[in-house]
Amino acid sequence: ELTGESVFMYPVSALKMEEVSYEITEGADGVWTKGSDTDHVITVVRSRNEQTCFAHFTGVFIDDEQLERDADYLAESGSTVITLKKEMMEKLSEGEHSVRITFDDGEVETTLTIKADETVPDIPETGDANHLMMRMMTLAAAFCAMLTLKRRKQY
Repeated sequence: ELTGESVFMYPVSALKMEEVSYEITEGADGVWTKGSDTDHVITVVRSRNEQTCFAHFTGVFIDDEQLERDADYLAESGSTVITLKKEMMEKLSEGEHSVRITFDDGEVETTLTIKADETVPDIPETGDANHLMMRMMTLAAAFCAMLTLKRRKQY
């Protein structure tokens, strides 16, 4: 029974769907130091239907070069968790690199800065240390020798 109110029916395609976007919640603008024994973790969340985030994941690029899954990085669900392996990062040049994580319906970008190894290497003892006592003894011995030579010349 119609009550005089109008009912409009729209096809699903006519409804404006919320656009999907991705956001990095952990690991954005990362800094990694060469020689480090840690990997770098980046976590990405999806704006809509978060539980499907990992199902839409397609790849990782650094400086527009696609990385190889399992060799260069690990990917797992829990949103989308990307673990960049230290062995891969060790091969990158020092400086800032662009990181792009792609999905079948979008992508997200950040940077990763690679820093030089700042650890000071262990320098072995060479025996060339500056020993003040040894220098004073050498100076005293030289002074004694000089006095002895001077006395011999007088006689």
